[in-house]
Amino acid sequence: MTGRIPLRREPSTCCCHALSNERACVAAVGRGPQGTAHVPVWCDAAKPRRTRQRISVEGRCTQRLSATRAESIIISEYMRTSVWFVRHGQTVANQQRRYQSRSDTPLTAYGQWQIHALARRLQRIPFDVALVSPTERTRLTASAVLADRPSITQSIAPAWIETSHGDWEGLTYHEVLARFPHTAQQRFSDTLHGKATHGESLSDVATRVAGAWSDLLHHYRGGRVLVVTHATPIQLALCTVSGLPITRHWQWRVDLGSITALDVYGADTIVRMVNEVPRIAIPRET
Repeated sequence: MTGRIPLRREPSTCCCHALSNERACVAAVGRGPQGTAHVPVWCDAAKPRRTRQRISVEGRCTQRLSATRAESIIISEYMRTSVWFVRHGQTVANQQRRYQSRSDTPLTAYGQWQIHALARRLQRIPFDVALVSPTERTRLTASAVLADRPSITQSIAPAWIETSHGDWEGLTYHEVLARFPHTAQQRFSDTLHGKATHGESLSDVATRVAGAWSDLLHHYRGGRVLVVTHATPIQLALCTVSGLPITRHWQWRVDLGSITALDVYGADTIVRMVNEVPRIAIPRET
């Protein structure tokens, strides 16, 4: 089919047979009499192999909308928002396998190599903005990635911080079991609501990250957004777009110094990559 389909058609006439694919649905939006447009939608008479978010009209195949509104619906649905998640480089606490959330320890030498590898991998991505967790390790990672691009705004985003470990902060797993056996038992027996004293539960963090994700898509729609954050927020974002229960978030592996990228089109998401770890160039000793 070439050109636009006729804008004037009887409400009872099914337009689905005139549309060969989704692009025809987009092409069908146009200006008609008195500044209006018809927006064809799929009905039971035709079942295309793939459709995106549908505009439902009870008992009809077409709906009369203002041209501006119709075009905005299509633009919002097909506009791509690219979100690039980066987990920070390795720290001393990571190396020693200690709980680390709001506190900071220095990046290790390996962590420094990791953030420079991230910078090389991402140097050609034209980011519009960077949202950065307020920890020192994420800020150092963001600074390395954007070192040659001072024009890109770096916004501190507390909602993307790691789960607060409360009184467990800085301890190893075995130290937690020795010092807080009762709290540890409660925490590990209730994946969703259990938490360390003065810390956050998985439910708490999921609510926070869901709000941050919604805000990102609202404020930066159509842009390329760099989010420098931690393992749990990235895992929860992946659960959101995939429909995986948040109690299974651990099934997403998110390594230190890794990249996870998502392309969002309205209500649909394409997973570009998960847990890509750029190759590290280790300096040779002289």
